[in-house]
Amino acid sequence: MAYDENDHTSHVLLCASVFNQMNSVKSSHARQIALQMIISAAAFLYEHPEAATDSGKQNVAGLTAALNVYEKFLAADPKTKSSFYDNLIKKRDAGKLEKEVANICPK
Repeated sequence: MAYDENDHTSHVLLCASVFNQMNSVKSSHARQIALQMIISAAAFLYEHPEAATDSGKQNVAGLTAALNVYEKFLAADPKTKSSFYDNLIKKRDAGKLEKEVANICPK
């Protein structure tokens, strides 16, 4: 989809519960990780306009990217460690991230 074809009527549907937990993480990179969720959810929506009403898919896409960024920061700085993100990584690696997001963020 070219930029000029976008009707600009879609909005990113972030899950407040997840986003608030991300913002409460105490680490030097917490804000960057949370920002990555927003940017990636918006990019997903732009690339998949058919998912405009599917908050689950938008949040999983954003959270997956945020977890990838968290892992990069963690590798560079072990002080970035967060039980919240570590738990979500376990869910992602077990193929249960979508279910976890659905449980945390009811429609």
